[in-house]
Amino acid sequence: MEAGNRAVEGEQWYDFYPWEEWLASEADRVLLVDIGRSKGHDLARFKEKKNPAGRLILQDLSEVIQDIQAPLAQGIEAQGYSMFDPQPIRGAKAYYMRTVLHDWPDKQALQALQRIREAMADDSVLLINENSVPVTGVSRFNASVDLIMMTVLSSLQRTEKQWLSLLERAQFNVIKVWRSDNQGVGSNALFEAVPVFVGSSGQVP
Repeated sequence: MEAGNRAVEGEQWYDFYPWEEWLASEADRVLLVDIGRSKGHDLARFKEKKNPAGRLILQDLSEVIQDIQAPLAQGIEAQGYSMFDPQPIRGAKAYYMRTVLHDWPDKQALQALQRIREAMADDSVLLINENSVPVTGVSRFNASVDLIMMTVLSSLQRTEKQWLSLLERAQFNVIKVWRSDNQGVGSNALFEAVPVFVGSSGQVP
């Protein structure tokens, strides 16, 4: 089963994104907020493999967090949260979402992104780890997932252009789209973005 998961996921984001250099911050600052990632398996692997300094926050719906049985690794904090509510962790170095937004149409995805943007500091980073499908020649796996998204959730598997458009409309500037040499088919692109702030208040009017 683990081998199958790796085939779908591909290389983990922290194996090809230079997080140690680009996400460096104070030890007492929240390093990364992982939004909507269930029981924290991704954060646990990140902590085990890389042992990052700084606090790691796992966020999901309260009922999901309450269902966590095994204790989380030291340095990982769990918090019940809906991504459509105001983000309680302000000024974290990085906010991370993996295969969350593809479940939602643009309207709801933009609402969730807005909640993140309004919580970010000037040097915060948004990391969106999602599947980016080609315009033509889509694999059978991606075509199947796209149909499921459309039928069940009124959503879609987005192309890179559609992801860039979504982030731009959410008032983010995409710095780079990262891809590993060992790409999976479930989350093959990491969109690194920073908030666009307008005006002296630090917020977009």
